[in-house]
Amino acid sequence: MRICKICGVNKPLTEYKRVGPNRVHMWNCLSCYKENRKYNKRNMLSKMDADLRRRYNITEENYYEMLEAQNYKCATCKSTDPIGYRGSDKFCVDHDHNTGKVRGLLCNHCNRALGLVRENRQTLQNMLQYLDI
Repeated sequence: MRICKICGVNKPLTEYKRVGPNRVHMWNCLSCYKENRKYNKRNMLSKMDADLRRRYNITEENYYEMLEAQNYKCATCKSTDPIGYRGSDKFCVDHDHNTGKVRGLLCNHCNRALGLVRENRQTLQNMLQYLDI
């Protein structure tokens, strides 16, 4: 059983498409996946907009509104350079992995740093104390 990331319904794994080399189940059920594909084709969404909607449930317009609210800077280090991963010139969308709630936009370095400490506040506090030694 898995809860669909889009509709929020707990469904059996047979309701999910298997993808990738390891044949893992997608996070959205087949019916939501198909509806999302129809919507994208029907509305001719940009690749970025379709990706943001699928992964974070926000639009490209929401992304640029957040970026403007952050003065076109990383939310943590205030860098204006996203230092994109694999040549990307976009900031990373930071989100809570438990709730899926979007927190802000980060440069690649800050996004990876949060991921490497597993978003653990105590680990970050320990690292700050360590730096003060």
